[in-house]
Amino acid sequence: MTILAPSRVHFGLLQLSRAHPTINMGLGAALSFPRWMLRASRAERHHLVFGDSSLGVTADVRFAAREFLTRIGRKTEVRGIRIDVLESVPSHVGLGSKTSLLCGIAAAVAELTASAASGGTWIGYRRHTLRGGASGIGINTAVRGGVVMDSGHQEGTDAPDFGSSRHRGGRTVPRIAARWELRGRPLLLALAEGVTGPSGDAEQAIFDAATPLPSREADRLASLVLYRLIPALATGSWDLLADGLNRMQELGLKAREWQAQPPRVHALRQALLDAGADCVVLSSMGPALLALSSDPLRLQQRLRHDRSVQLRLISVRNTGVRVWT
Repeated sequence: MTILAPSRVHFGLLQLSRAHPTINMGLGAALSFPRWMLRASRAERHHLVFGDSSLGVTADVRFAAREFLTRIGRKTEVRGIRIDVLESVPSHVGLGSKTSLLCGIAAAVAELTASAASGGTWIGYRRHTLRGGASGIGINTAVRGGVVMDSGHQEGTDAPDFGSSRHRGGRTVPRIAARWELRGRPLLLALAEGVTGPSGDAEQAIFDAATPLPSREADRLASLVLYRLIPALATGSWDLLADGLNRMQELGLKAREWQAQPPRVHALRQALLDAGADCVVLSSMGPALLALSSDPLRLQQRLRHDRSVQLRLISVRNTGVRVWT
């Protein structure tokens, strides 16, 4: 069988103050590219093979994937499962590579076991990924696709810590609070060659330095989401969406994530704006950038001479993980 698992853009965490009992909450969307394409079959033992197309996948992601396959493989009646990686999502660029891969593996295991035959789905394996401790965007976009706002974690105003899913692993995955389908003009994904974002301890250091955020900043972000982004998503207003996402870059953790970017990413952002982008979004901790434009093809053509930048016209994917047998 073949499994497709989408990457995702993470627009931002929305509530990182101690003013409310619910923390984090996230807003993001599944993307049509890049994606994981996996081929799965029964085997004598559990085996995960990364091919030549997986050069951008780092050792920690490969290790997490193999550990996850072994962990959930023990819970099945199948002696072994072999998964070959045919297409990959690069690690640590802000596109949710690890979570997406684990969801794809979970789907493969579910299809090859009695859980699928009895009407179950891979969704039951979500908690075993140990993802979703901070944001539910990666797992929830893998489930349903589209643009998703998650419900956050209800931990009280004395929440013990803020941090990445790696730092907060084992918590319940936040539910989908709202979901929209976004159709229309393509988006432009831009990646500076050879640049990766902060991960592990470096990522946690950004959380430690930035949080908790002042309640007034969290409230400004909440009003931006409620009065601009949600109406834009509900009505399909690209102008209002671009305006809201632009404003979001200057608020909350997102503003601090921008401060952590190297000069090349800032230069790429300015180049996209100078070339006519209406909005440039930093996905998660970066360095992946997503540009909205009234003419994305022209925007891509204006920057195509820069060989140090990967440019790809993509779209929001309105479905999650898919399996073909």
